[in-house]
Amino acid sequence: MLDLYGLPKDFPGKSSIPTTNNPFEKAEYLEKQIGVDIGQQNFIPNLLVHEFEGLLYSNPQAFVEWFDQSTVEQLQRERESFSSPEHINDSPITAPSKRILQCCPGYDKPLHGSLIAMDIGLDTIRQQCQHFGKWLTKLENIT
Repeated sequence: MLDLYGLPKDFPGKSSIPTTNNPFEKAEYLEKQIGVDIGQQNFIPNLLVHEFEGLLYSNPQAFVEWFDQSTVEQLQRERESFSSPEHINDSPITAPSKRILQCCPGYDKPLHGSLIAMDIGLDTIRQQCQHFGKWLTKLENIT
């Protein structure tokens, strides 16, 4: 699992990525390219669109245990301005992690990120984040 946002220039397929505004198409293309590069049938790559913190926008209410209600409301407004958590901007200034840090100055990714993700729950995250959900389904269907 890697973040689509900020991949190195020499990442497999990055120099030939199709011109599209669709982050899912970009991620799927690069996942195929790294799969070819690795060349192992049991390698099932996932590029988060755009980064881990995007998944946390699946339910901003889960931040309430760690941050105040006005912060939660700000995160909810940000979430509502995009079609899904995975569409939240990938600019260095407005990436999901930067947005969270801006309104949650004490946010600590290893601590808060994992606990908030557990509070949200995998079912909600996969319902809100279609690309991530498709990857989980692939893993679940391994026989």
